[in-house]
Amino acid sequence: MPNYMLSPYGLWQVKAGNAPAPVVDNERVKWGNFLEEGIAKYIAEENGFTIEKALYYEDAHVQGMGCTPDYLITGGMAESSGPGVLEIKNVDYQVFRDKWKASGEPPLHIMLQLQHQLACTGLGWGIIGALVGGNQRHVYHYDARPRTMAEIRKRIAEFWQSIRENRPPPIDGLETTAGIIETLYERVDDTLDLTGNNELPELCAEKLKLAHERKAREEQEAEITNQIKALLQGHSGAICNGFSIKAVQTKDTPDREALPGEIIKGRKGSTRLNIREFVQ
Repeated sequence: MPNYMLSPYGLWQVKAGNAPAPVVDNERVKWGNFLEEGIAKYIAEENGFTIEKALYYEDAHVQGMGCTPDYLITGGMAESSGPGVLEIKNVDYQVFRDKWKASGEPPLHIMLQLQHQLACTGLGWGIIGALVGGNQRHVYHYDARPRTMAEIRKRIAEFWQSIRENRPPPIDGLETTAGIIETLYERVDDTLDLTGNNELPELCAEKLKLAHERKAREEQEAEITNQIKALLQGHSGAICNGFSIKAVQTKDTPDREALPGEIIKGRKGSTRLNIREFVQ
């Protein structure tokens, strides 16, 4: 999965044609694309079904709703249940532990993605197949859920209607939204007179207030960190009621020469606290 997410505001601007879609260029996405076919073939072989690459499908009920599933399941399990959808995920183990394993299911957005694909294809079932940590296979089977698919269709129809009526959703704080906004407006070296705008003074005051609160929290956190370090008395870790603490020591980094006459300053080593809460 990409390590970015378009918010409703960002997606609206892209689909309205006001901004280009963000370019995702990170190693996890590239590995996922490169390994997709191998993961799919392995999962199909280990679970006794056959697959074929899927095409683009448009929903029969909602204009502008479409998808391209990773694969269609065409044999094996499909012989008794009809064709199905196979969605492939390449999952980091820590992400799997934190977001998949606890609930015993994939994250909600992935399950909704499968239901969206089932709605568009008209198929009755699908599988989410995941390669976890490079060496663990996990398979999740789901039937089509008509109520969920009806809600997806409703939301997508409302989304396209909002574009026709030029009603963008509220702006949020995601980094991708900041990038979208920057593409909407060209840089102008001039001061804009907004003295008649009633919203801007409230936003400015709220931003300054949050900045002051953040600084106060950072100072309070630094004070608490030092108090914990003092209680550890130089030890590399500790346990207490409900918590475990690890004190991770980073070494000094000396100055180094990058180019002739250019020195990159080093950094003094420090101790970082990793604190975990647990139920006794």
